[in-house]
Amino acid sequence: SSGKVDKLYFWPVWGRKSIKNTKSWFMAANLIGGQEVDRVDYTLNRFMIFPLVYNEKRTAKAESGKLKAEDGGERKEEADDPTFARYFKLWPLMSYQREGDVASWRTLDLWPTKRMMSVERNWSPLWTLYSHTKVDGAKEDELLWGLFRWQRGEGHNYVSLFPLFTNGRAGGDEGVREWSFLKGLIGYKREGLRKTFRLLYFIKF
Repeated sequence: SSGKVDKLYFWPVWGRKSIKNTKSWFMAANLIGGQEVDRVDYTLNRFMIFPLVYNEKRTAKAESGKLKAEDGGERKEEADDPTFARYFKLWPLMSYQREGDVASWRTLDLWPTKRMMSVERNWSPLWTLYSHTKVDGAKEDELLWGLFRWQRGEGHNYVSLFPLFTNGRAGGDEGVREWSFLKGLIGYKREGLRKTFRLLYFIKF
């Protein structure tokens, strides 16, 4: 067909379709496919090999005003683009997602399609062995459901190996400094000039 919808299908082997600002194609009865969407201020590209690979990339256009490029209207690299978005999944091993300054990486990821809020909230914590999250320069790593946790950013750092050891600081040299063994069997905390020691969980001096 041609006109408003330009389409050519050899089902189920291969096919392509173009409608307005969207182009798509498929192979093997939609098990392999791709899509390109051209919007006013961004372009969106998708590629899928179901259920093994899913890749999605959104790139802002320099001419839209959201992205000021110095190369005559070409797109900037993703590191310079605050509106850049990316999603990649290699099922069931890992997934990566970025939205502007927020990025996360995890393994495993057993859900076979793109992340969904209901699955993220109720199910994904069960199979996530390791995750790495970055939000505006602050980073957090978590291993084995919180058994090991490491948080760091400007002026703060926190490390925990449950239940053996925790160590944290915030506010620089004059801020808070704290560590403990076995959740308070032995512990120390400093807030400015004030220092507190803990022994056997309940004894403080």
